[in-house]
Amino acid sequence: MTADRIDPARLLSVLRMNHRGKAWAISGPRLAAHFGFKETKRVREAVNTLRRQGYPVASGHDGYYIPATRQEAWEAYGFITAIFEPLRLAVEGYRAGIVREYGEPSLFDDVDAA
Repeated sequence: MTADRIDPARLLSVLRMNHRGKAWAISGPRLAAHFGFKETKRVREAVNTLRRQGYPVASGHDGYYIPATRQEAWEAYGFITAIFEPLRLAVEGYRAGIVREYGEPSLFDDVDAA
């Protein structure tokens, strides 16, 4: 049976053992291949799970890694923030537009329906 996701704990172990420091970053496609996947979506999902759990999985143009220094950690934070902050602002703006045009959802609205 083939797994349909990357176990975040296994990913963390691989990164901690072999990819500590920006100089040892590994690309998303290489990580995906390591775990038997062709696409990087599963890597991103596992990385985001680890980040939500409080693990400092860094990323940059060279790939994913565990920061080796405080400076690397904060540089990666800046990189991630630069990517996601505009998206966060867009989501907030979208919600504000919905509220302005349609009002807040009520208890009877099915807001998750597609």
